[in-house]
Amino acid sequence: MFDQLFRYGKIIARHRQAPFVVERERFLQHGAVQGMTKNTLTTLATELLVVVQRIDLTANNKPVTSQQIHAAAERWARHQRRQGRSYGLRWSHERFVQVATAWLKFMDRLEIAQPKHVTGERWIKPFVEYSLDQRGLSIHSVRFDSHHMSKFFEWLAGQNRTLGRCRLKDVDAFVESLKQKGWCRVSIARSVEALRAFFRYAEHCGWCTAGIAAGIERPRLLSR
Repeated sequence: MFDQLFRYGKIIARHRQAPFVVERERFLQHGAVQGMTKNTLTTLATELLVVVQRIDLTANNKPVTSQQIHAAAERWARHQRRQGRSYGLRWSHERFVQVATAWLKFMDRLEIAQPKHVTGERWIKPFVEYSLDQRGLSIHSVRFDSHHMSKFFEWLAGQNRTLGRCRLKDVDAFVESLKQKGWCRVSIARSVEALRAFFRYAEHCGWCTAGIAAGIERPRLLSR
């Protein structure tokens, strides 16, 4: 059974004369040893083709970063949605990351970065996933929102406040602190927009007091 599966995977791996044939064959062989079925190997071989076509691996065996993988995954997910093959971005994005990460790690081409813990991460992470999948934002926009939210949570922690105890006056005070730091109106407006979107989501999830998002919509925050 192993020989049959591997030969089938080998034929798929050579499809379109894509690069890194040997490396993909080895990964398929590894999958066969792990007990993958013929259909699973066929799907995996096709997904590996997508990975080698979407990520530049020709740079002298230079390790590939997680940021590169996620950027390529976003492009692929949006392509799939444009082609009508998926309605959301999340599944295509996550599957691409999963396959690319496993294969690159197998080849010892994955850059292992030390995890960085961000203040408020437990709240920011699901908001990021929601923004990518349901709001349809680009990874760049979501990164901006994450940056602003991390700044807010750092400030909130410095005030010995939690999200559950947060009130509209805390958001006002945070925005005022940005003004005191010399942030320009455009940057403050972007932060306010991120805060409003986050608190809408947080209220829906029951993480905080209701009504904060509606209060942030008031123009008084930027008109002082």
